[in-house]
Amino acid sequence: MSAPVAGAAGSPSDRPAAGDTASGAGAERLARPPSDASTARRWLRLLAPYAITALVVAGLLQRYELSRILAEMRQGSVLPMAAVALSLSFVLLPMTALWDRAVIRAAVPPGSTRPRYLDVVRGRAGSAVLMAVNYAAGSGGFGVWIARVTGCGPSVGASIVLYIVTSDLAAVALVATPAAWMATLDVPVLPALRVGAPAVAALVVGMALLGPRIWGRQTSPDLRDRPRVPWAVAGPAAALTSIVGRCVNIVVILVATWLGAGAFGMPLPFSAVAIYMPVILLIGSLPINVLGVGAVTGIWALAFERFAPGERVLAFQFLWSLFFGTGVVLRGLPFVRRVVAEIDEGKKQQAAESPPERAPRE
Repeated sequence: MSAPVAGAAGSPSDRPAAGDTASGAGAERLARPPSDASTARRWLRLLAPYAITALVVAGLLQRYELSRILAEMRQGSVLPMAAVALSLSFVLLPMTALWDRAVIRAAVPPGSTRPRYLDVVRGRAGSAVLMAVNYAAGSGGFGVWIARVTGCGPSVGASIVLYIVTSDLAAVALVATPAAWMATLDVPVLPALRVGAPAVAALVVGMALLGPRIWGRQTSPDLRDRPRVPWAVAGPAAALTSIVGRCVNIVVILVATWLGAGAFGMPLPFSAVAIYMPVILLIGSLPINVLGVGAVTGIWALAFERFAPGERVLAFQFLWSLFFGTGVVLRGLPFVRRVVAEIDEGKKQQAAESPPERAPRE
């Protein structure tokens, strides 16, 4: 899953609005230093996942012995499990790129370049290397690549990534809805998931299917830098392709996780994986985890410790996340230089096509 993000494309539009160019108000706003409140909110958003992760890890280490977790890592069959995790990261790339391409080609405004399938594979793989930092960084890099390669503008590039991320969320929520009702975990979040998961799925699917009817299938050039473009122009076919395709991704993840756990020496009933993994994926998609560790780690232990010792579950979860993340980096490294060059080339081309700024009137 390419599993759920604010600030997806990173930067505001490179071109000042017409009114700002004439009056100089846009330049003044850009030059104005951020307020203390906005700086505090930015730091809070940045540090909150790390703080939550630290609290969860501290709580888990109160319950489970670190020495036993490390012992389980040494005793488990790491190499077969690593092979499954690495294979999963490579298998998901061409599938995810296929669903991404359907959205990008349908959502970019008229006059934009529509990338080929292999272009999207390259852009998705290269930008995903940034997920070693966090999920938002990887999504932001992909949004910048979309904006530069298609020429659709930063706001539309960010909105396309948001459309993709919400499709991920809808797919996880759709699969998690029956899983949440069948699960018997004694955790406070489960009742909320039973109501929230179908509500989120209905909201995202409804916006994607009804967007053209709500906002109209506009084709005018002024759509170039509007954030709502994907929902206005993508249409039901792209929405269903994206959401149903990502549901297929989730099924692949369920099967691979079940195989990986068995290879590690922690056999789990497939029914348990099918029930609990969608819930785990939904919680893992929230911006409260760092590199696959955090609140989602605690849910792993709660879900599967009835089938294996908690220390073994935690050992598997950490190593599984580590090797899957390693696969994401390895599959993207060959493309990073090309992706960076495409972003730079697109930036220069857009700068050359943009009208020169007029000096503000006295």
